[in-house]
Amino acid sequence: IWYRVGYVFISAPNQTSPYHMDPEINFLLQVRGNKTFFVLPGDDRSILSEEALELFFSGEHHSLAFDDAWRARAVPFEMAPGTGVHIPVTHPHWVTTPNEVSISFALTVQTTETQRRGMIYGLNNRLRSWGVTPTPFGQSPARDLMKYQASRCLSGIKAWLPGSKHSAAH
Repeated sequence: IWYRVGYVFISAPNQTSPYHMDPEINFLLQVRGNKTFFVLPGDDRSILSEEALELFFSGEHHSLAFDDAWRARAVPFEMAPGTGVHIPVTHPHWVTTPNEVSISFALTVQTTETQRRGMIYGLNNRLRSWGVTPTPFGQSPARDLMKYQASRCLSGIKAWLPGSKHSAAH
């Protein structure tokens, strides 16, 4: 684990959170009230395309498009105080609350693997913008390794270019 953050969510009654996904591993624990947590499979490309993942990890997404037909495919987790749910990286989800205030605690973590995956998706987005159709993440370990190392090199070079925070100090 190289990064971890905790959040407290206080949700008003009768609310629905936006449909979204997170770049980190998430553990959500219900503290007060109830809620229903709906999770869709993050590996189903009919729901979450390679292009959507690439945009997400490139910081170019604003929100995920939701098709109401997916609602029936979501796995609902009924959460009461003392219950918890694990949400894997990039599994789209949303939350609803009944007619009561809900309080939850979330612990999110990034690992070297989640960081590596994000960097590869980001490079795939760049390749796609150059007219190349990249091999999706996870389909070729050798290509993933090359993309990861190339992404690290590009990040290092970018840090030394004029105008970057690092180069301004030297």
